[in-house]
Amino acid sequence: MKPKVLFVDDDADLLAGIQMGLSHQPYDVLTATSAEEGLRLLAAQDIAFVVSDDRMPGMRGVDFLTAVARLHPNTMTMLLTGYGDLETAMRAINEGHVYRFMLKPCRVPELRQVVSDALQIRRLVDASTQLVLQTRRERAGLEALERQHPGITQVDRTEDGAVIIDGPDGEVGTDGVAAAPKGIAELIREIEQLVETSRKTRRGEAA
Repeated sequence: MKPKVLFVDDDADLLAGIQMGLSHQPYDVLTATSAEEGLRLLAAQDIAFVVSDDRMPGMRGVDFLTAVARLHPNTMTMLLTGYGDLETAMRAINEGHVYRFMLKPCRVPELRQVVSDALQIRRLVDASTQLVLQTRRERAGLEALERQHPGITQVDRTEDGAVIIDGPDGEVGTDGVAAAPKGIAELIREIEQLVETSRKTRRGEAA
């Protein structure tokens, strides 16, 4: 399932232009013409990234993103504004916990890159969270096993902390160390790949 990105702005024509400019991307673009409509969409769907205008009738963008940070802490956010005053920027960062703050008008290629970077960070955070949860589950399982069979989880380790596997005759196996459980190993590889991709992207921007 493709991630969802929500754009909130009271300018319907601007939203239509953004939706057209970000078509054929590896994510779905949703739009809302008010903060209230944006909150309803967030309550009904899992949205990875929210980009909001600041100066809107009713609830301002900075207040909207503050509510998003409180109600949906895993959702990344960005504020767009044509005014660029320092007070708004500080509120967006300190209260709304925004990922970025950009001035309008912004070019579609720049917006496309920002969305791509934000979604990559979101994937990294999700993978890290899964790794922590799985590690906790496996630790709880080992603790339960140890309670039932005291000493069963005790292992020999090398000087650097690696687990030594004994063969049938008491000899160390081919690799000499235990491999990480498959699920954890796959998550670690995914995190490493995301970090490396992010580094390459940043090196490309710096160049």
